[in-house]
Amino acid sequence: MRIDLKKVEKQLASEMYKQMAILFPATAIVLHNDFDWGPLRIERFFDECNETFNRCAGYGLEVSMIQMLYDEVGIDLKPSPTSKSWSELCFLNKDIMLGNPNRTASAAQIYAMRLAQIKWTPCAILASEFIALKNKFYFSRPMMEKLMIGIEDVRAKYKCNAQKLSEECYDLTGIECVQGKYKGRKSNDSNRIFE
Repeated sequence: MRIDLKKVEKQLASEMYKQMAILFPATAIVLHNDFDWGPLRIERFFDECNETFNRCAGYGLEVSMIQMLYDEVGIDLKPSPTSKSWSELCFLNKDIMLGNPNRTASAAQIYAMRLAQIKWTPCAILASEFIALKNKFYFSRPMMEKLMIGIEDVRAKYKCNAQKLSEECYDLTGIECVQGKYKGRKSNDSNRIFE
């Protein structure tokens, strides 16, 4: 069997954009409706999410955003209630990843890890959002749990339809969340794109 790392990396990136196109507007809607946030604060939140992504990327393979959230807040995100915890999975837990931090992963191991990470992308996005909310906006764990319930309700209401979520977000806040990217309020400012 030929291992195509570029293909699986592309699949992972594609799933990340797909989930961001659902979760960003859903989160903005809940922050607006349930927390009385305005567009400027939501934009600052998206900017902080970008910083969180960059900070985690700086760790390389060492720490997942899901583990960072657990370490900082104590919330254990899972793709479903029956899923294993991140702490049991080597591709999400720096303490068991590959058993030895000095060991290099084989192409087959990286391929398997990336495939397994695909179903965890919504959790990674939520983790970055919650870390951003904690660090920049002083959200407590109960506030994050309230937000999580709101996000699930909004996702269910719009049946995870990214276009409908984006339209509702724009109608409420004036913020464009299109194809996993965020643009500032009703503007074409290319410096305000979250990728």
